[in-house]
Amino acid sequence: MQITDLGLPKLYSIYGMRGEEYLICYSTEDRIRLQARTTRRVLTHTLEKFRELVRSGELVLMNEAGLPAIHSVAHSLTETQRQRFDRRCHYVNAVMAEHSGRLSRAHFDVVIQKAASIINDEDPPTYSTVARWLNSFKSRGEINLPLIDRHAFINKRADRINTLVDKIIGVVIDEVLLKPECVRESYVYELIKAKVYEQNELLGKDDYLSVPSLNTVRNRIDRIDVMHKIERRQGRYAALRLNQYGRKILVEDYIGSRVEMDSNHVDVFVWDDLLKVAVRPLLTLVLDVPSRCVLGWELSLNTISAAKTMGALRDAMSKDDFCETRAIPYQLYIDGGCEFANESLEVSSDVLGITVLKCSPKSPNQKPHVERIFKTLNDGFFHNLPGTTKSNPRHRGDYESEDRATFSMDALRSLFRKYIHEVYHQTTHDALGMTPLDKWREMAKHRPPRVLSGGEADHCFLIPRMVSINKGRVQAFNLQWTGPGLPTLQERLSRSRVKSKVKLLIDPDQIGTAYVIDPTNTAAPQAVRCVEDERFHKLSLRQWKWISERAKSNAKASTLADPFRLSRTVLEIQREIAEATRNDKAKGERKRAARKNAAKFAEINIAPASVSPGTAMIAAVAKSQNVESVAALAFSDRVMVAPAIAKTSINKSSSDFQMSEPRELLLGFGQPDTSPKSPPNTSSSPALRAELDEGDLSADALQETPLFSSTVYLRKKND
Repeated sequence: MQITDLGLPKLYSIYGMRGEEYLICYSTEDRIRLQARTTRRVLTHTLEKFRELVRSGELVLMNEAGLPAIHSVAHSLTETQRQRFDRRCHYVNAVMAEHSGRLSRAHFDVVIQKAASIINDEDPPTYSTVARWLNSFKSRGEINLPLIDRHAFINKRADRINTLVDKIIGVVIDEVLLKPECVRESYVYELIKAKVYEQNELLGKDDYLSVPSLNTVRNRIDRIDVMHKIERRQGRYAALRLNQYGRKILVEDYIGSRVEMDSNHVDVFVWDDLLKVAVRPLLTLVLDVPSRCVLGWELSLNTISAAKTMGALRDAMSKDDFCETRAIPYQLYIDGGCEFANESLEVSSDVLGITVLKCSPKSPNQKPHVERIFKTLNDGFFHNLPGTTKSNPRHRGDYESEDRATFSMDALRSLFRKYIHEVYHQTTHDALGMTPLDKWREMAKHRPPRVLSGGEADHCFLIPRMVSINKGRVQAFNLQWTGPGLPTLQERLSRSRVKSKVKLLIDPDQIGTAYVIDPTNTAAPQAVRCVEDERFHKLSLRQWKWISERAKSNAKASTLADPFRLSRTVLEIQREIAEATRNDKAKGERKRAARKNAAKFAEINIAPASVSPGTAMIAAVAKSQNVESVAALAFSDRVMVAPAIAKTSINKSSSDFQMSEPRELLLGFGQPDTSPKSPPNTSSSPALRAELDEGDLSADALQETPLFSSTVYLRKKND
């Protein structure tokens, strides 16, 4: 076939692209799908794009379809077609047995009659019919496949449907059927008919379109690529699950060569005495694939977390005198869950030489062994306990799982540990042909597993955090640790050119002790103690987070009871602060005004205590002609001023000064005091009494001059 005359690629042909082999799984003029033979990769191209890749040499044909299509026809014949085929083969073989089919007409008839008597054929074929069969047999290399009845070959019938109707069917299928709503085919057919009726209203009677039958529409739907249909309706991962395939995973025969790890809820409810509810525990399990032994596990009510994952790994790798199935894995297969995306796992795997391999998203078949063991444990152990949920609601029936929850978490752990060591490890495994424990011991003779001692396990699963030393303390996870060596380290780092942050190693199983690593690597890690109360030191990091979140939620709940209480309290405090500030400011102003008055009194040689402030101010104005402005204090009481002095003083100063009205009068808030005056109290002012004695003033001439509770300013008129 010439590259310039490329047609549709044959189904199940093998093409090579970038070192990987692809199989043609779907081939039409609109869509060509290629599936990788070793991976889950899928390529989808149009026919034009496919031809372009072939012409450029990027896509190379490596092998045509494995067998011709006629072979599939030979294996799918009906009973009647099979009898016809066997009859033809019988006559052809009988003729070929006599001189390779070179027979005279008379001899040929004798052979045919003899062959017909063998199979009791009452209507043997004629000479010309057998001759035609014989020619087909010889032309195809003397094989029997050309003798198959031509009616057994199903050829595609030419489309006789109108082009416009075909387009309507394609549009409705694409816009309605291939949607996540997953409508029924009958609904699609009704829409197609409605579209055809609408089109006929626009056309003349001579151009009316024929309504397609339901079978025609169904045949058109059946020609859609199954993977494309499911991908459009249910999503890509659903299509990949439907088209998944795989081969047996080859595992090297030594302990730890392939270890798989996963988490899943078990099919049983346990009773929590603290919360007074029935809860399903979560099991994190580590499985050694070569021996099928359970290396470690963590069964608790905690949700999926990094601490739970590291706890299961620590149990799997730590040496145990009562359990020999412990080992450090060489290759660890995990999924992309959040519990595996933690820095502690990365650091510990680097230290211990573990190769961590993450599976593709939503690909449980990439670690099938640990996925399968969950079903084994549920069927063999958890489904036999009171409170079991069974595998699905249909199997559970009317069984009330939560009401029948009996075991506590500690009791369930004890039973599960006994089941693993004494039942599961001692039961013959079908794939191994022996028990997992026997397989473990057999492999351990040739290559003993690596394990961690107790002290090594304590230090290999610490959670690292980069922190700063502040006042002899380090902080992480809302916790603080301190130690006598931290201030010295902080001082030394402040004078060095290295970053001032240090690495804090936190034990997820107990928060009491942590370790600080010097970034300059000049000293060994130093242990620091948690500043919290001693009773919290044995708590795990997970428990401490739960306590902190619980306290925070309680505080938030109390705030939500009156959400504006805190805001109102803050506002009241701010108002009190502002009021106190204003009072202090007013007090300061009064003190400054008093100091200024004292200075003015000293200039006119009048003792502040001997006369009233109003008299002293007017006297200061009268005597100080060159002063630009003089401030007078506001008094709420009344002062006695001699009218003559007040008049003379004001007149003398009227050329340069004027008295501004009190603020209350200007704004209309107050009026001068015009109430009847009481006799003056001359005994309150010795200086005034002296003036009266000298005869300069008379007691009758004294009148009361009201002053107002605002500041009065004397200023120049020009200002």
